[in-house]
Amino acid sequence: MNIFFWIVYYIKCGLNIAFSYVLNFFRKVENTVPKTKASKTKIHDHLYLVKLSGTYYNMGVKYGEMMKDIIHNDTAKILKFITDNQDIFLKKVNPIIKNEMKTNDILEAIYIMYTRCVYFIPDEINDYYKGVAKGSQIEFKKIIQTNFFFELMESHCILYTNKSKKGFLCLRTLDYGCPVLTQNIVVFAPEKKNKYLMLGHCFGLAAAFTMVSEKGLVLGESYYDYNLGKDPRKGIPFYILFHKICAEANNLKEAESILEKAKRMGNLHLAISSIKEEKAKIYKYSYSNLETDLEINENQKKNVIYSVTPNEKRRFEKYKDKFTTAEEAISNMLPMVKSGEVHTMIYFNNYIYVSVTSTYIQSYNNNFCKLKIEDLFKD
Repeated sequence: MNIFFWIVYYIKCGLNIAFSYVLNFFRKVENTVPKTKASKTKIHDHLYLVKLSGTYYNMGVKYGEMMKDIIHNDTAKILKFITDNQDIFLKKVNPIIKNEMKTNDILEAIYIMYTRCVYFIPDEINDYYKGVAKGSQIEFKKIIQTNFFFELMESHCILYTNKSKKGFLCLRTLDYGCPVLTQNIVVFAPEKKNKYLMLGHCFGLAAAFTMVSEKGLVLGESYYDYNLGKDPRKGIPFYILFHKICAEANNLKEAESILEKAKRMGNLHLAISSIKEEKAKIYKYSYSNLETDLEINENQKKNVIYSVTPNEKRRFEKYKDKFTTAEEAISNMLPMVKSGEVHTMIYFNNYIYVSVTSTYIQSYNNNFCKLKIEDLFKD
């Protein structure tokens, strides 16, 4: 275990919690105007905007070429982090995976996870991975290991949706102890499918915990705190399923149909909001079960749904109705819950607001960039 990393990490977390009471007064929301063609735009040192179009393979190649140096740097960084701390991560490996391991190497466990899932992964997604490997000139297996590490290790974050007279607000935070990595907003324009965007790390499709489609669907994920049933760890990873939903579904019903038909795995809360329909659901999602847990629709008085840890729930019950705009969430919610250590993404009234962790400052203390959905999906 890399003790020095964890000492520095927890010092950073502690200082950010203390600073959040002060930095909140100085934080800004900065408008960002994206380019209209396939491109790479540097928003700042830790966040890029990338626009892609074509087949998934061609998008992967182009992405790999544009982000080559960053992919190599971050892949080396995350793989070193994984191996340095494998005594921690091996304890979290599902016993089913452990039974197939021939060594005590966490990277072997991650690749076994992939082999158990590959049959259920759509061909175009595997094509994208292959394209990224070719474009960046990095070994395909390393691309898989960096991406599937996040599937093997589960973590809890915050999902929050509020429908009010001011608009429809969807918020997702990501908290995960790992090195500072470059993140990006990637806009996909796949052939003959819906355009959509994701926020995640720069080495592939992983950590795509928050996504928005041109059809007005907003998707988010969080680990569920209580056991929802057996999990054979053999199926389609949720974030790959998110790509399928965004690319193919036009409304909440079609999105739910894709969830129902999928070979599911995991122990999750999944949130899907349909902005155009003014509906939202949070599902209990597992191999054996898909159940609507919380819902916003025209027939219900409930206008706020969320997924938080049991420790955070009491505070949310007290303040949950007070966050009705992106600015209110940024100024009041995030400093209160101290969530969004890695990144935060908010959808509100056809804009997204994004903040990511940087060398010293975690996302909930950082400035947010504001991007118009219409501009992001322009050709």
